[in-house]
Amino acid sequence: MNWYIILVLLIAILALTTFIAARINSKAKKIKEDKKQENQNTIKRILNINRKIKNPKESLLAMNKISKDFFKLYLKDEDQETYSEMETALRKKGKIEMAEFCEKLDYLLYSGKEITKAQAIEMIEEFTKIIKHKKEKVN
Repeated sequence: MNWYIILVLLIAILALTTFIAARINSKAKKIKEDKKQENQNTIKRILNINRKIKNPKESLLAMNKISKDFFKLYLKDEDQETYSEMETALRKKGKIEMAEFCEKLDYLLYSGKEITKAQAIEMIEEFTKIIKHKKEKVN
């Protein structure tokens, strides 16, 4: 009689463990899909800017909003508002390419120097590369 109780308990524990593992796996897949969709949306927004490049300064200002949103999400709960703060946080995480991008964009936007179309295109391409690289790690 005791064997039946132990067997029933073991089966119940196994079933519960399987159920919990399945729930965790489905949540992980959902998070991965959300991040993938988020990256695709960001790339679409950047490509839209790239197609409309007429005024390089305006193009970088539009990308400014997108890139700040991207880096805030990437840095999660950290509280960086400026590119300088984001750059520091990214360097601490070893994300040198991202940190250098923040440094360049900060310089271009706030140095007061004229921005060329070539510089705007270069920054858009660099940011797209960063997002695609992150996207590959998510997949």
